[in-house]
Amino acid sequence: MHEALLAELEVSHKCWCVELTEKFKGTSLTGIPTHAENPGSIAHTFIVKTDQAERVIEFIRKHPMATAIKPIKKSKDAMIIYVEQPRDSLFVNAATQYGAILTDPTLTVNGHDTVSLFFNEERNMKKLFSDLEEDFDIKLKAKRIVPLENLSFDVSV
Repeated sequence: MHEALLAELEVSHKCWCVELTEKFKGTSLTGIPTHAENPGSIAHTFIVKTDQAERVIEFIRKHPMATAIKPIKKSKDAMIIYVEQPRDSLFVNAATQYGAILTDPTLTVNGHDTVSLFFNEERNMKKLFSDLEEDFDIKLKAKRIVPLENLSFDVSV
């Protein structure tokens, strides 16, 4: 019987998202991978909860790991922004090299990312931990083994 794994990880690493939530207490980012603008970058749309929108935008604009930022919508306590950044600066991009699939948007708050991933085999997650431990501080928050025969990919409408 083949089993897959759903895992929730907490990840700290050198990234403008982590640095931003450390600098601007009470600020959180929900990141949704959007698409690549060019071969070396990846774009995300972020929902940013903050009461310091202009300062946050300026921080991102000046950060060397953010190559472009476009505010989409702003309100008093939140905004939606589009940000491009180098592919190699992202944990999620590194995780895909181990067969991981992002199952939920990432949440960055208090200096770390919360990432939910699906692996087709638990050994792929273990290899990710051993190979990436020098570049990322990764903690397993929760995991659930799922027999593959229990998965349903029915997309009928």
